[in-house]
Amino acid sequence: MATAPQQTILPPLEADGVESLQNAVQGFSRDQLLWSSGYLAGMAAIRVAEQGVAEQGTAAQPLAAPPQPVAAPAAWTILYATETGNSRHTAETVAARAREAGLAVDVHDLRDYKPRALGKVENALFVVATHGIGEPPEGSEAFFEYWLSDKAPRLPQLNYSILALGDSSYADFCEMGRVLDERLRELGATAVVERVDCDLDFETPAAAWTESVVERAAADVPVAAATPYLRPVEGAPAVSRERPFAAAITPADAAPGVD
Repeated sequence: MATAPQQTILPPLEADGVESLQNAVQGFSRDQLLWSSGYLAGMAAIRVAEQGVAEQGTAAQPLAAPPQPVAAPAAWTILYATETGNSRHTAETVAARAREAGLAVDVHDLRDYKPRALGKVENALFVVATHGIGEPPEGSEAFFEYWLSDKAPRLPQLNYSILALGDSSYADFCEMGRVLDERLRELGATAVVERVDCDLDFETPAAAWTESVVERAAADVPVAAATPYLRPVEGAPAVSRERPFAAAITPADAAPGVD
């Protein structure tokens, strides 16, 4: 059976036009090329719309002005004080959950954070551990000394919440979180979610606190300002205290290759 002859589709550009286009995008990355193709497609759609209006014999109407961008909400600063790493891990978990909800966040270890910088912050979340007998974790003493002192300025602009980590076997259970909470209130700050005190098994109350503060923070974000946050999908849940890894133990004398 005879096949239909193939038609050669010529590009709508002359040779010099193709060469100019190639020169213009020379050195572009894959993402830049993809963005450029979409940009050119948008320009083509505008031309088609303008030509359609002209063919109908009516004056071309200006394109509708794009919606004005919604002012980005103030970022949430997540500050943690840790001795064993639990506060840091929890703060990073809160940050990841907040970004999924379209919030802008930044995370700081209090041992590296300049105490006076809090005076310019509007939204802050604290994950604070208590070390020893009612003491701040090593390296974070300067932050607490400054804000618990008489020279600390007022903080009427600050919205905050505190997750306190501690050990109830000590008399000063979650002392640093409690003291910081009381001091921030004295300085005029507003607790948007009440402080939560966690014992050694902190994962469940920490997760509940995280959802509460993220929900509260996301309520202040205009819909148009929220941006999707992409993250890799984990193939398997991470091993934790609540999801231990089950493994079989093989006696040494039964292991292959062992004399």
